[in-house]
Amino acid sequence: MNQFNIKELNNCYTNNKNFIIENRSTQKKCCTIYFSSNGIYYPNTDEVFDAVIVKKNYFDWYKTRVKRADKHILIRDIKKTWYINGINSDLHSIQKVFEFLKDETEGFEEIITIGSSAGGFAAALFGAMLNATMAFCISPQFNLNDMINSENDKIANPIVVTMIENGEINDFIDITNIIKKAIQTQFYYFYPLQCELDVTQSKYVKNIENVYSFGFISDKHSATMNHNDIEEIINLKQNSIKKLYSKFKNKEINPDAFSKKIFIFILMTFDIKRIVKNFKFRLFVEIKTMLKFLGLYQIIKTIVKKGK
Repeated sequence: MNQFNIKELNNCYTNNKNFIIENRSTQKKCCTIYFSSNGIYYPNTDEVFDAVIVKKNYFDWYKTRVKRADKHILIRDIKKTWYINGINSDLHSIQKVFEFLKDETEGFEEIITIGSSAGGFAAALFGAMLNATMAFCISPQFNLNDMINSENDKIANPIVVTMIENGEINDFIDITNIIKKAIQTQFYYFYPLQCELDVTQSKYVKNIENVYSFGFISDKHSATMNHNDIEEIINLKQNSIKKLYSKFKNKEINPDAFSKKIFIFILMTFDIKRIVKNFKFRLFVEIKTMLKFLGLYQIIKTIVKKGK
């Protein structure tokens, strides 16, 4: 089913803000913007949309935050148009969303943007437009032409296709030049090396100086580092991320090896709460790996499900 056939879509686009703003302090040191992906609800059915958007009011990244941020802005595109159609009836274009975010981030010393897939496209685009300090982009798209190649793609993205054909969004189809010009912004780019879609997109930014690429051994779109490590890496300061990059530059990254390096950086923070939390996660991963090796993991998983 096409998302534009969902009964409540236009109502939620017109009457909902589709953003959340949380101020954690009155200081203006750090503001972080989190962009939801096109996978925010799936499949594209009335039932799923109602459960995820209408009832739960779901946003990607709600539980994964930059802890030092004084202000958090969570934003979503329920029409799944890479934010080209904006987020609601007032903020109905990229320019309108940009002006809104510019006002909300005015005066902050540090601006961080974060997103995955279509959210990664938005994190890169708006990060560049806002002169953000850092943009964390996981499996983003940099050139939307690749997303409307097949007939199925065109059927799934009619608004994007129409706007491209009418020349309405020429500046935002391929955002590599926008990224190149954003010399104040550092783009941290994470992608799976064995996913054809992501490999194609990676070529667009291969030689851009302010893009720091981390290629992971994975064939699944948006599947890069271990989930727990995503929260850790977005909480690292810029100098630590660049040190991490120097160790993995031009390498095929094993997620577990990357995870161990992240843990070293966490140990160096002397933050006991973070260290304990991370250690518990790693212990769980090791036990899970051992159970899989012994062929017991699925058996235990089935027993637990039956118990519920």
